Amino acid sequence: MLLLHNKKELVNIMLNPLCSIIVAAYNEENNVRQCLDCLVNQTYENIEVIIVDDGSIDQTSSIIHTYVQKYSYIKYFYQENAGALAARKMGLNQAKGDFITFLDCDDEFHLDTVEKAMKEFEYPEIDIVLFDLHAAIDATNENFKKFDYFTHKKIIDGKDVFINCIGQWGAHGLGVYRKDIFIKASDRYLKENNQNFVNNDEVVTKLSFYYADKIKLSDAIYLYKFNANSVTRKINKNYVFVLENALIFEEICKKEEIVFNYNQVLFDEVRYVYHILKKWRADLPNKKVWASVLKKCLKSIFYNKLQDLSFKNKLRFCRMYIYLNIVEYYEK
Repeated sequence: MLLLHNKKELVNIMLNPLCSIIVAAYNEENNVRQCLDCLVNQTYENIEVIIVDDGSIDQTSSIIHTYVQKYSYIKYFYQENAGALAARKMGLNQAKGDFITFLDCDDEFHLDTVEKAMKEFEYPEIDIVLFDLHAAIDATNENFKKFDYFTHKKIIDGKDVFINCIGQWGAHGLGVYRKDIFIKASDRYLKENNQNFVNNDEVVTKLSFYYADKIKLSDAIYLYKFNANSVTRKINKNYVFVLENALIFEEICKKEEIVFNYNQVLFDEVRYVYHILKKWRADLPNKKVWASVLKKCLKSIFYNKLQDLSFKNKLRFCRMYIYLNIVEYYEK
């Protein structure tokens, strides 16, 4: 009887493999209950929930512990505030499942989201299943807009998704990943950089697409909610470091012999950050840092082949460089 019981467990594990859900939390006392409620009520039963508390100083920890005491598959880990990259890395290190996904505390799964996504892995060539993303269009969180992919195909080559996410996002990165694919991408990124720059996760997501065989677009719904508490009139003073990640991504692609128009992609990102600097210059305490990082990127474009840019963009290049020198001069 014991042998039969073990066989049934083995079959169940094979048909319903463990999915690790990683949740990073920092001062989420207003959102963490709703987040955990949607997870403990998932129709897919073989899950573990790994919560990494990134140094919260509110009631986040005590709320989480009420769930940990009740549900054995919820595991709590604490770290001193180190940012999203470190929290995600800790979650990955603790994950026991061969499949992983991430959920932000202020977002939500439908109750059958994990079940629908995991069903797609019945096909061995599928390495990533992307959720059906619905993003809130206002603070009421009652009206949502469905994400519009670059294609109407349901199964796509990973490298096709990768190419269509350079410069602009033709696909989002929210979904369930085979853990080995995600770790390969994460390790490749960390080989180049282990600092907590802005949008580290975006680079890892793109690399995961590149390493994946096939990617499936599913009907498993992810609700991306509008968090009023994260909206501020002041720009994130560290946002400029998104450009450091752009340079890291470019360097990785060159080493992997991935070919695209590096200069144009980087130039577009530089222009975006440059306009933020001009708009919010008076409110930024670290204007000189912004100017320095932007100039670093412009120099990279110059040495890569400035001639790849159009004449109009070359003029923009010159205007930006002059302006950044002025900013640096007056911030001495």
